[in-house]
Amino acid sequence: MANLHKIDKLGEEGVTLLMSDSTNALNEGVSNSESKVDEALEELFNRHDSRIIIATFASNIYRLKHIVDTCKRHKRKICVFGRSMTNNIEISIEGGYIKHRDVFIQPEEVHKYKDNQICILCTGTQGEPLAALSRLANGTFRQIKLMPDDVVVFSSSAIPGNAVSISRTINKLYLKGLTVYTNTLLKDIHTSGHGNQEELKLMLRLVKPKYFMPFHGEYRMLKTHADLAIECGMPKENTFILENGDYLIMKNGEIKKGGKIVAGDVYVDGNRIGDTSNAVMKDRKIMAGDGIVVVIANIDTKQNTLLSNPNIITRGFVQVNENIELLKKLENLSKNAINKSVKTGVNFSEIKSEIISSLSAYIAMQTGRKPIILPVIMDIKKDVKI
Repeated sequence: MANLHKIDKLGEEGVTLLMSDSTNALNEGVSNSESKVDEALEELFNRHDSRIIIATFASNIYRLKHIVDTCKRHKRKICVFGRSMTNNIEISIEGGYIKHRDVFIQPEEVHKYKDNQICILCTGTQGEPLAALSRLANGTFRQIKLMPDDVVVFSSSAIPGNAVSISRTINKLYLKGLTVYTNTLLKDIHTSGHGNQEELKLMLRLVKPKYFMPFHGEYRMLKTHADLAIECGMPKENTFILENGDYLIMKNGEIKKGGKIVAGDVYVDGNRIGDTSNAVMKDRKIMAGDGIVVVIANIDTKQNTLLSNPNIITRGFVQVNENIELLKKLENLSKNAINKSVKTGVNFSEIKSEIISSLSAYIAMQTGRKPIILPVIMDIKKDVKI
């Protein structure tokens, strides 16, 4: 109540712009209390004498604190896996939020304790392939292996878009014979840290902003949140639903939408960050889906003649042995395109364009695919690849 009073006081003083999280804007009512999660986790600890593996969000400090307190009461030691989890627990201990440093042990100490004395706390609730839980499920974690009697608790909910990877991890755990609890089987093992509709409306009514911008969520969530603001009395023209790269301009208490800045995904390619262009990624996607066709041709630039039939090489396009006629047709089309182009002189750019145009149209008609077509023209006199 004290926090609500502070928020209300801010609203009375005047707020120009409220930017509010929209993740749960589609959920009606209010979110569950963390106390419900505390009770459910306590019940799980009482029910099972085997090792308990809990995967949760490393950023939920209250949840981590309660798990530590529960392990302390049940005389279980905690082994932590996951860099973000380790860092957040260390910060929480230093800040005084988590009191029992003596509860934590190192991975190499796990074998010293009985199963009912161990709790493994890890990251990987969203099925991330390199996270601790996924590596445990895959059997690629060197420090510890799963056992059939282990109990795995997903104290989390699925972030939109991650359902497939989460299901994949859960299935792998089931295949190993483990008992798995998720937020659908035992609803109270997780409650969202994001506000539902009634909480979002309460925030709007307390803050009473002049302008409103929802953020963090898919477009449908942002739109629903903006509609909630209008329902609470906000003029529609004072709400802003922005896309990545959009920005607002605030001047003298007035706000308007600005232009766009360059924003988007940052690609990590090996040991390089951010220098892989969209064009490169597009080519990689095409090659992954439709493959590549390479046309190699030898031309005598002095005589303006094609010296031999073009050589067709494919990767990821078709099975060579089963498509001899198709490849022969591509060879003939390339030959005709080159002979047509060299009649008036050799222009490598024109030859390549003619080959690409002839082959792409035929391939699309015959196979429905659009592979990358790469002509390689050799000047046999100079022996130079262009």
